Amino acid sequence: MYTKIIALAAVAFSAVPAFAADAVVQDPAYVQQGQTQSAFDWSGFYLGLQGGYTSTHASYLDGSEQDLDGGSTGIYGGYNFQHGPFVFGIENDFNYNWKDGSDVSLKWDGSARGRVGYALDRTLIYGTGGLAAAGGEVD
Repeated sequence: MYTKIIALAAVAFSAVPAFAADAVVQDPAYVQQGQTQSAFDWSGFYLGLQGGYTSTHASYLDGSEQDLDGGSTGIYGGYNFQHGPFVFGIENDFNYNWKDGSDVSLKWDGSARGRVGYALDRTLIYGTGGLAAAGGEVD
């Protein structure tokens, strides 16, 4: 009797299907070498307003001192052109100042400059150079 049960169990367990397959091997992702393109485009015009406050204290070799304190407000604008990750541009600004000291007052300042940079998505690493001018009065 036990022989029939063992034989029946052996037949029943051998009828179980096999769930085996070859191992899945994924190909490595393709990485393109060469120039990278920034997801953020720095090209175009821009315009803005700026403002601030300056407090300056100067001590001279002859023992005299000069303070120059006051605010400024101004406008700036420019244009950038992006070629691959490189950004080229120009920028201008002009500020009206009400900075007064005991002997000196600064009435306006402005600048015009070029810019060359390298874009890392929304970060721009750049250098700039150009001309600056200011106007004021000396008492």
